[in-house]
Amino acid sequence: MLVPRRLASYAVTSDWRQTTRTVASVRGHVQLRLSAATVAGGTLVASTSMADVNKTVGRLELILAIGSAAAGLVAAAGVVGVLRRGLRPIEAMAAQADRITAGDLTDRVSPDDSQTEVGRLGTALNGMLARIEASVAEQAASQELTSRFFADASHELRTPLASLRGPQ
Repeated sequence: MLVPRRLASYAVTSDWRQTTRTVASVRGHVQLRLSAATVAGGTLVASTSMADVNKTVGRLELILAIGSAAAGLVAAAGVVGVLRRGLRPIEAMAAQADRITAGDLTDRVSPDDSQTEVGRLGTALNGMLARIEASVAEQAASQELTSRFFADASHELRTPLASLRGPQ
């Protein structure tokens, strides 16, 4: 086997002749790609350094890592944008519900589309507000009738009581 002086520090065995292999130096600092061919009078060994290939692979790994991180950030920003846009009608309904809670029971939320879940939620909320408004109106009417009854009863009871106390 013809082994040049530069390759003397590499571990070369007789079973590697059948294929091309990558070998490392004894110290592990340099990688070589070795190929052997049997020629008349011996074995021809050709080699090339893997330093440039390793450098290119390292750059490619860096580019892929940075590209993957950038793609992840773009995807995350897209998801956040879509979620914010999708939740905008709910935020508007919440703001209107806060105004209604402050005291204006005649105000209603404005559902965008009654075919969507948000639209159905707005329709249900408006129905609930209508019932609450009707209940409050009935309660106010009942209290008005009760107050009127007690005022009339009080007035009616004062006249007989006054006449009973009169001749003393």
